[in-house]
Amino acid sequence: MLDIREPWWYGHRMLRLEEPACNLHVWSLGAPEATRHRIFRDWLRGNEANRELYAAVKCGSVSTDGRRELVSRYNERKQETVRLIYSRAFIASGLIDPNTLPCDEFAFPCLCVTVWSPPF
Repeated sequence: MLDIREPWWYGHRMLRLEEPACNLHVWSLGAPEATRHRIFRDWLRGNEANRELYAAVKCGSVSTDGRRELVSRYNERKQETVRLIYSRAFIASGLIDPNTLPCDEFAFPCLCVTVWSPPF
């Protein structure tokens, strides 16, 4: 079932399936967002600690009152952890140089924490 349609964001669509439960995100051909998601996915596949952290945050972010809510509310609850994981993946892949990052909490709040955290 088509659940979200955002043509202004690289033609993004999200389809939801009940059984098995999954969300399928689709973007226009060549959209950079698909690459960003693949980086995230590949990082989680190779980093058990980050995969477990993400799973715990996802499960903890689900609405427990039984009502459907805006996806943005769910995403807000996961945002800090998602940014942390992205920063680790981008630094590890060489896409971000940790030595040139601004330590501005409004620019990217999790990066400064990530840069100085010991590897797991």
